[in-house]
Amino acid sequence: MLQSNNSDSNTIKYINLQNGVEIEEISTYPLNNIIIYKERKYNKTIRSFTYIIKKEGVYPSHNILVTTSSPNKKLTKKIPNNYIAITTWGRGKNKKTIRCSIKYKDKKPEFIIDHGNEFTETVTSTLSASKAALIYLQACNPNSKATISGPLVFGLQLETLNKLPRKMGTLLQSSFNNEARSKYHIEDKVNLKSVDFSVDKYDYYIDFSSIQENQKIQSLVQTIDRNKILRDSYRNLTIDEPNLP
Repeated sequence: MLQSNNSDSNTIKYINLQNGVEIEEISTYPLNNIIIYKERKYNKTIRSFTYIIKKEGVYPSHNILVTTSSPNKKLTKKIPNNYIAITTWGRGKNKKTIRCSIKYKDKKPEFIIDHGNEFTETVTSTLSASKAALIYLQACNPNSKATISGPLVFGLQLETLNKLPRKMGTLLQSSFNNEARSKYHIEDKVNLKSVDFSVDKYDYYIDFSSIQENQKIQSLVQTIDRNKILRDSYRNLTIDEPNLP
């Protein structure tokens, strides 16, 4: 997998070397909760999805955590609890917008798709995201034999969400630099070396090991509580510290 980052838009771009599909994610997340996902082959877009992340959810404890895998079984993604995203794809009359959510019940994830006018119609599945997507397509057209990837519909493949801790470190360092410029002399060398904080009962330690000329931060985030990994950490942090960008 090849990957590059655009510092202006926080674009994540990587290439699937197995089938030559170029995958691009465009976002400024978490500054903006919209993520654009595109798949290209031979410089032509073969499909694209737009996601509005309403709630990232949390990973449940390891004894009930469920993962989803790619067809070749080489890539697995953790399935969060209390996750909500609005997904749009297609063009013209084929354009579709649905609300996807995941909630764990009886130690199993339930995949929920709300659709129709103002999301008043609902389909669910406890088997998989793909099964929920199939039920949705059949609800729209009982005679249709179309299929669609459940993980793509729910946005479970998004690398942007998996890189949230590093982005949160970038936001904290950016806020610190803005304050330092207003409080210290321009010739003073003020560096943020590390941050130690907690969100509710979860402790985090971020080590800003190096700062490159382009101001990118290589950060290490260690989650002290190993039983549950927050994906909503930035959202919760901004509630306590509203001055964060």
